[in-house]
Formats: sequence, C-alpha cells, structure tokens
Amino acid sequence: MMDKIETWVGKTYLLLVFLIPVIPQSNTMDVVGLQWLVFSVINLLTIAIIIPRITFSKKPTIIITLWGVFIFFAILSTTYSINFSLGLQDVSRWGQILIGMVLLNYFLKKNRLSFMYITNVVIGILFIETVYILIPLFISLYVNGFETEVVLNPGLFNGLTGNKNIAAASVMIKLPFVLYKLKHLNTKNSFMAVVLIVLSILSVLFIAARASYISLLLTTTVFIIGGLLYINGSYKNKIVFYFVPVVLAYIIGFTLGNKFIKSGSASSLTNKVESISFTREGSSGRTLLWSDAISFIKDHPIIGGGIGSWKIESAPYWNIHGTQYLVPYHAHNDFLEITAELGIFGGLLYVFIFVRLIYILILRTKLYNSENSLFYFLCLASLGTYIIDASLNFPMERYIMQIMICLLFSVGAFLESKNENEKSN
Repeated sequence: MMDKIETWVGKTYLLLVFLIPVIPQSNTMDVVGLQWLVFSVINLLTIAIIIPRITFSKKPTIIITLWGVFIFFAILSTTYSINFSLGLQDVSRWGQILIGMVLLNYFLKKNRLSFMYITNVVIGILFIETVYILIPLFISLYVNGFETEVVLNPGLFNGLTGNKNIAAASVMIKLPFVLYKLKHLNTKNSFMAVVLIVLSILSVLFIAARASYISLLLTTTVFIIGGLLYINGSYKNKIVFYFVPVVLAYIIGFTLGNKFIKSGSASSLTNKVESISFTREGSSGRTLLWSDAISFIKDHPIIGGGIGSWKIESAPYWNIHGTQYLVPYHAHNDFLEITAELGIFGGLLYVFIFVRLIYILILRTKLYNSENSLFYFLCLASLGTYIIDASLNFPMERYIMQIMICLLFSVGAFLESKNENEKSN
C-alpha cells in the first residue's frame, strides 16, 4: 500500500513540476519568480510526504556531491558579493534544483518512475508548448487562408516563456524524448511522433533562433547514431520503421515552413543560417558581452565577484560601449557568467559537473547495451541542446530550462548508483 502511495507521489511530483511553466502570468510582474516559488512549495510538500520512509545513501553519488560543493561555494560567495539579495536568490534557486535532483533520483532508484512515464510527461508538455508558440500562425492562417505567405515578427512566437530564444531552446531540449517514444514501434507512437516533430520544426522555423538550428542538427545526428546502435532484438528487422516517421515529419515540417514563411524575409531559414557567425553582428552583440565577462575574470580570477554580482558588475563596461544600449543583466554565456561570479575554480567546477554527466551517459550506453541505452544516449542530445543554449543565452535563470537540467542530472545520478550497485554485486 505504501509503495503504491509513493509511486503516486513520484508520478504526481514529476507531472506538477513540469506543469509549472503553464501557470498563467496573470498580474505577476515576473512569472519566473512565481515559478520558482511554486517549485519550492512542491519540493517542500513532497519531502513532507515521503520523509517517514526515505532512506539516504551513506555514499552520495559524485554528481550530487559536485552540485553540493558548487552550491557551497556559491553560498560562501554571498559574503563578498556586491549584490547580496540577488546572490541569495540565486543560491536558493540552485538549492531547489539540487533538492529536485535528489527527489527525482530517489523516485528513480525506488522504481517509482519509469523512463517511459518520464518521456510521456515531457512530450505532453512539449505539445502544449508548441501549440502555444504557434498560436500567432494559426490565427494568421485562419484570417488570411492557407495560400498566403505569413509575415510575422519572430518575437510573437514566445510561447510560454516571453522570450523567443528560451522558447526555441525549451522545444529543442525536449525533442529527443519524442524520438525515444519511437522505440516502441506502433502506429499510435509513430503518428504522435510525426505530429510533435512537425510542430517542433515549425516552432523553431518561425521563432528563427539560430542556436535552435544547431540543436536540431545535433539531435538529428544523435538520433540516427542512437537508432543504428541501440535498436536491437526483435526491433532490429524493423529499424526502417523507426526512421520513416522522423523522415516524414522532417519533410512535412520543412515543407510547411517553406510554404508559410515568406522567402527572403529575415526569418527565412536560409538567411538565418547564413547569418550564423561569431562577429558582433552575427552574434547579436554577444561577443561584446563575452569580452566584458572575460575582462572581469582576468581582474578577479580567484574568487570572482560573488554569486548574483554580474548584474551590477557588468554596468561599468557599458560606459565604454555607449548609452544607446540598455545594460544587460547577463553575459549570454552561463559558463562565463558563473566564472565571473565564482572565479576560475568555481567556473571550472561548473563545467566539470556537465563533463561528468556526459561521461556517465556515454559510459552507460557504451558498456551496458541495455533496453534503456537509447534513452541514455538521447539524453546526450538534450544535454547538448542545453550546453549550446548556455553558451549563447542564460538558461540558468529560466525555470523551464532548469527543470530539464534537474531531470537530466537525476538520471545521471541514478546511473551512477546503478553502476556502483552492479560493481558491488
């Protein structure tokens, strides 16, 4: 009986934390703050429910330990941060992420969550996101008809996030889970995958965020390699049916995108791909932000400016650049921003946490060719999407991206535990 209750709690927890971005903004000035608040309340309630039965491992996984050490250094940095209040806010958010990882890792180890249930939740939220993103397209087609080229500002396709770059990254980080669904070959899954992939491609094309094109290429490559390596057993003779729905969806998605998006417009795929470069213009001014962060790191290499400080420390640099710009809150590169705030050691620690997860996922898929190997391998595509976004934007500030990081690292921690158990046996 208690096992059933715990399973229900685990499934409900996962569903609720992924539904948080769907919360309407109402009169809230900053919906992100509300999302983090709701997340912390759900964490607290879940802990209160399972605490009588929960047993913690005497030896925490390396991934959880690394996150704990990182947060410890972030807490220490608040003592010298020029922006104590925002530093405290950032630390509390990192703390909630760690709690979420521990909870999801617990439910995975106790077999309260299956990878297919996780997949269904993620792709269900993806469907909501893509439909919400494409509402301006649906309205335009309803008003003007299907034979008309659509000329809409990419900024209209913000979806649930209020920012087109975040919306595109959120779609792309979830797309690999759609591809995993295809492992169970049947008509229902194939149809579902085609619809979701088409919606995802259209979302990315209309948002016209260049980083998402790179992520789409990465996901496609990982999907092809993963399919060839890990579709085995009774499915091996049907591997063509694993790829056919994806090829069909890509053809439909890009054909519709080419039909609806006006050729030659700034949003067209050709123009966006051709504009990808690391010049100031090609990066939309990001190289300027990166150089500012690097300059600050050179001046404060050991301990940085303290967590949350970059929002203020970046302001003096904009006296040099001129007053025609608003002072940006972020360096548009999470790795540089963390290094600016916590010093080179803190930045390297943050990078190493991601390297550790990549190592675990590759190790698990390479050494243990199990029925879940494709799931682990496709998690690499999701992680790759996050790293691309973190190198160009600021996903660490956005709950909709951090909940995916929470999930991916909880899977990594679960695999570490699994590896240790198998070695001991």
